[in-house]
Amino acid sequence: MSQKPETRKPQGWLAEIRSFVFTLVVVAVGIAFVAALFNGGIGGAEQLLGSIIQWFFTLVENVIDAVRGLAAGAQQ
Repeated sequence: MSQKPETRKPQGWLAEIRSFVFTLVVVAVGIAFVAALFNGGIGGAEQLLGSIIQWFFTLVENVIDAVRGLAAGAQQ
Protein backbone atom coordinates (compact mmCIF):
# COMPACT_ATOMS: atom_id res chain seq x y z
CA MET A 1 0.00 0.00 0.00
CA SER A 2 1.17 3.49 -0.73
CA GLN A 3 1.29 6.16 1.91
CA LYS A 4 -0.26 9.55 1.44
CA PRO A 5 2.12 12.47 1.55
CA GLU A 6 1.89 14.59 4.67
CA THR A 7 -0.59 17.36 3.87
CA ARG A 8 -0.96 18.91 7.31
CA LYS A 9 1.25 21.83 8.13
CA PRO A 10 2.90 21.83 11.53
CA GLN A 11 0.91 23.77 14.09
CA GLY A 12 2.12 27.21 15.09
CA TRP A 13 2.88 28.45 18.57
CA LEU A 14 -0.54 30.00 19.05
CA ALA A 15 -2.30 26.74 18.17
CA GLU A 16 -0.10 24.87 20.62
CA ILE A 17 -0.82 27.39 23.38
CA ARG A 18 -4.56 27.30 22.64
CA SER A 19 -4.57 23.51 22.79
CA PHE A 20 -2.65 23.52 26.08
CA VAL A 21 -4.96 26.11 27.67
CA PHE A 22 -8.05 24.19 26.50
CA THR A 23 -6.64 21.01 28.04
CA LEU A 24 -5.94 22.81 31.32
CA VAL A 25 -9.48 24.22 31.44
CA VAL A 26 -11.06 20.83 30.77
CA VAL A 27 -8.92 19.13 33.42
CA ALA A 28 -9.62 21.90 35.97
CA VAL A 29 -13.39 21.71 35.37
CA GLY A 30 -13.24 17.92 35.65
CA ILE A 31 -11.34 18.04 38.93
CA ALA A 32 -13.70 20.72 40.30
CA PHE A 33 -16.71 18.62 39.29
CA VAL A 34 -15.38 15.51 41.01
CA ALA A 35 -14.48 17.54 44.11
CA ALA A 36 -17.97 19.09 44.18
CA LEU A 37 -19.50 15.66 43.73
CA PHE A 38 -17.55 14.21 46.66
CA ASN A 39 -18.01 17.21 48.95
CA GLY A 40 -21.56 18.28 48.17
CA GLY A 41 -23.06 15.25 46.52
CA ILE A 42 -25.30 15.63 43.49
CA GLY A 43 -26.48 19.04 44.71
CA GLY A 44 -22.94 20.39 44.87
CA ALA A 45 -22.12 19.13 41.39
CA GLU A 46 -25.38 20.56 40.06
CA GLN A 47 -24.60 23.94 41.62
CA LEU A 48 -21.10 23.91 40.09
CA LEU A 49 -22.43 23.09 36.62
CA GLY A 50 -25.11 25.75 36.98
CA SER A 51 -22.55 28.41 37.83
CA ILE A 52 -20.32 27.36 34.91
CA ILE A 53 -23.26 27.52 32.49
CA GLN A 54 -24.35 30.89 33.89
CA TRP A 55 -20.80 32.25 33.49
CA PHE A 56 -20.66 30.98 29.89
CA PHE A 57 -23.99 32.61 28.96
CA THR A 58 -22.89 35.88 30.56
CA LEU A 59 -19.68 35.74 28.54
CA VAL A 60 -21.59 35.10 25.30
CA GLU A 61 -24.00 37.94 26.10
CA ASN A 62 -21.11 40.34 26.72
CA VAL A 63 -19.42 39.34 23.46
CA ILE A 64 -22.67 39.84 21.52
CA ASP A 65 -23.17 43.28 23.15
CA ALA A 66 -19.58 44.24 22.27
CA VAL A 67 -20.05 43.19 18.63
CA ARG A 68 -23.32 45.12 18.42
CA GLY A 69 -21.58 48.18 19.87
CA LEU A 70 -18.75 47.90 17.34
CA ALA A 71 -21.22 47.48 14.49
CA ALA A 72 -23.23 50.51 15.63
CA GLY A 73 -20.04 52.58 15.91
CA ALA A 74 -18.92 51.52 12.43
CA GLN A 75 -22.25 52.59 10.89
CA GLN A 76 -21.98 56.15 12.24
